Amino acid sequence: MQFSRSVVRFLRTCRNKVTIFIQGFLLYLLIYLVFTMAGLWKSYKKLLEIHPWKTQIASTATLMSLGDFISQTFVERKGKDYNIIRTARFGFFGTVYVGPTLRTWYLVMERLFGVGKKTALFKLVADQMCFAPVFLATFICGMELLKGNTWNDSKNKVVENFKQVLMSNYQLWPAVQLCNFYFIPFQYRILVVNTTAVGWNTYLAFKTKDTVESNESWS
Repeated sequence: MQFSRSVVRFLRTCRNKVTIFIQGFLLYLLIYLVFTMAGLWKSYKKLLEIHPWKTQIASTATLMSLGDFISQTFVERKGKDYNIIRTARFGFFGTVYVGPTLRTWYLVMERLFGVGKKTALFKLVADQMCFAPVFLATFICGMELLKGNTWNDSKNKVVENFKQVLMSNYQLWPAVQLCNFYFIPFQYRILVVNTTAVGWNTYLAFKTKDTVESNESWS
């Protein structure tokens, strides 16, 4: 009986992650259609060619902020208690850490495994087995430090949440990244990750929200 309940809980969790994946994919399509209809897609591609680092970092910061906005507005339903400092913190972290780290990692994978669809599975294994655990741990720790927490408190937050966040990661990102590495050209992969990650960042914002918010008198 206990085993069957565990299976049911796992399936429900997987269903939630599949929903995030579908929402992210639909958001990617929506952005593509809006950009195309508005004549902005060509401009975006040109920016990627001229300023690939700046463009991808800016899009990462924007969509991370959007994820926290969705979390506070629609998940936590904060209303008048909306914490704009928290949203700014996500945008800042996307600018100085997440954006540069993702682009650097994607470039490293291209050099390690080469280009082409045949390398997709190798990139997926490296991404999920090597990069994801380190990235998630540093993400949680970094966000806690930005809140003003001590190093020890930040490490405790990682220990407290890491396993659950990593398991949630494995229920969503392997499928996303396999499609990303197999079908999507290199220059658009971070955009796919970022649009899918709007839902994921909403989850991360919710998971990292509670440690210090009650102490943020400066916000």
